[in-house]
Amino acid sequence: MGRPARAGRRSVSRFRTGHFPEAVVRAAVGGRCQDFAVALHRMTGWPIAALWKHPAGDGFDLSFDPVPVHVFCVEPSGRAVDVEGLSSFDDLTKAYCRREADLGRHAVEIHGDESGWLMAARLRGSDMADFAESAVNEADDVIRASESFLRLVESLQAAAGDTSQPRTLLA
Repeated sequence: MGRPARAGRRSVSRFRTGHFPEAVVRAAVGGRCQDFAVALHRMTGWPIAALWKHPAGDGFDLSFDPVPVHVFCVEPSGRAVDVEGLSSFDDLTKAYCRREADLGRHAVEIHGDESGWLMAARLRGSDMADFAESAVNEADDVIRASESFLRLVESLQAAAGDTSQPRTLLA
């Protein structure tokens, strides 16, 4: 997850590091979240989702297209899962909003597979759709190295009775 940060990164003054080292979390919440989300999607089959910020229409936004703020997965009961762990959509939106005035201008868009998310991002001109396979592989390695995160994923799958993916994440 050593690639440079991209548009949509959040301020990283406060974040949770319960499952991964601080440097990993800082990189993922600082603009490389799509690598982590794609790796987790491929591992679990969970839908990929994006938090989009809609332009304000106040003359200060330079685009009419929504801007991706964060990419993550949605676990079987409908909550967000990312490098920081498990969150509600409301908590995730609050974490990635820079200003209180922006809260009503965000929307979560859920895609059942990787290609749906990539198409939506590309149609909107987002560079978050341009990820390197090597970065996704690196994120996969990081995920598989965290026993606590793998336990979280497996417990979420088990709680939902999710038998669509093999539970062989923990060796």
